[in-house]
Amino acid sequence: MVRSLGLILFAGFVLLLVPAPALSWTQTYSWSVVATATSYKVEKSVDNGVTWVVAGTPATPTFAYTGTETGLVLFRISACNANACTLRPTDGLWHNDGAQFPLAPTNLSGQ
Repeated sequence: MVRSLGLILFAGFVLLLVPAPALSWTQTYSWSVVATATSYKVEKSVDNGVTWVVAGTPATPTFAYTGTETGLVLFRISACNANACTLRPTDGLWHNDGAQFPLAPTNLSGQ
């Protein structure tokens, strides 16, 4: 009995040490075509825009991102051609896996 209890406790301790699998999420973003663009640069930030990392360079105005980040992830999209890419410092898209927004009210009526 004592040995069985010891094995159960040991197995439980080992399970605590095994990292939980990361949850993933996928979001597809799209935007208007820029006539002079030959590609787009999608950048992401997980530190409120302090640093940015290129997440992809699609040739079309749509991009699907699968991430495992939790919390706020910011995205910005630049149009690019052979000369340069546009700079997008203040606007963009965002994903917040940690935010749980309330559902919209239903069955509304007015008097």
